[in-house]
Amino acid sequence: EEVKLEVFGSEHVPKDGSIPIMAIDWQQRGYWVLIRRGIAPSPEKPYGESWLLFADFVDTIEEIVELQKDYGVAGENVTMDMAKHPNKVGRLIIENDWRGIWGSDTRHFDHPHPDGRTKIKRPYSVTQFRDPMLGTRWESRTFKRVRYTLFAKQGIMDTVNALRHTEPSIWHVSSNVNPKYIEHLNSRRKRQLEKNKRTGRVEFVWYEVHQRNHLLDCECHWTVRAMQLGLIAPPPESEVGMIVG
Repeated sequence: EEVKLEVFGSEHVPKDGSIPIMAIDWQQRGYWVLIRRGIAPSPEKPYGESWLLFADFVDTIEEIVELQKDYGVAGENVTMDMAKHPNKVGRLIIENDWRGIWGSDTRHFDHPHPDGRTKIKRPYSVTQFRDPMLGTRWESRTFKRVRYTLFAKQGIMDTVNALRHTEPSIWHVSSNVNPKYIEHLNSRRKRQLEKNKRTGRVEFVWYEVHQRNHLLDCECHWTVRAMQLGLIAPPPESEVGMIVG
């Protein structure tokens, strides 16, 4: 699937009112890092708008910290995937005052409603807390806890797909982006399942085309944090179509 590329520089990205978010995907020998700056929905852009600023492989945490400084990303807006190595990654998150993120097969999560009686369903959880030494002999010996968010993998992939295909474009990718970004972004496609016997509805699910999906994961993590900050009002998938294969 083609990724729409555009020519833009830092001078074209609004600084006033926009927020940079960094997403980190931990690997054995380094980290895939993505930085995108987003601006909240407006009458002209009702779903919000964002610009990809950085998408590449980084060797060390020290380099990531420098990138965070260079792009002015607040610690609370740096997310790191902790699904594979929750304790090790959790300690990095605590050391750098970042936030963890963890994909789930859960379809939605309950949030308290202001009326105190009902629940709001969202594709991400309320803040979770985890002991970074959980399961070891050091468990419960520290008061520090990793702050992280669970998110619905299928639902957030739907949102990324919708943002990616909205016209006119609101999800900007520079023409000089790392070619691996395009490869990673096309690592998943959506296919139709058999009709659900219980509901009678046709269902679709995202499936793996290949395993090189790290920057797509980063886009999903970015999207979760952007939704928490109110930078995204997801467009209905029916308006922009779906990748189905």
